[in-house]
Amino acid sequence: MFAFPTFARTVSAIVLAIALLFTPVTAMAASPSNQASQQLTIDAPPEQVLPSAQQAFAKWSRGEYIETDETSNTVIGLSRTNFFKFVDDITVQLTPGDSPDKTQLNIRSVGRLGEKDFGGNQRNINEYVETLQSLL
Repeated sequence: MFAFPTFARTVSAIVLAIALLFTPVTAMAASPSNQASQQLTIDAPPEQVLPSAQQAFAKWSRGEYIETDETSNTVIGLSRTNFFKFVDDITVQLTPGDSPDKTQLNIRSVGRLGEKDFGGNQRNINEYVETLQSLL
């Protein structure tokens, strides 16, 4: 005999799974536990650091360059985790340092999903800085 209730539950579960696959995920407000920031000074002028900051996203294996806001000297990119491909937004703001040959970087990494990042955002910043320093 055909077990209709079991069949109906199975079909319902499949339909729900398909609906969830095609439902867009909206970005959540950043939790204090799902972000990291760091400031550092680079011994190079901003004119030299800006192109390298853009190139660092392309060279970094998990990075992706998005855009540069020339008016505020801000480079925007993202990072994806290796396995699940979760996205973290990374913002790098460049400001002139105390002398003409120095640049102050303000780097911020924010996870789009979840309440905790388990150190992932600080890892993003560390890997990005290593990649940037290799280009300078």
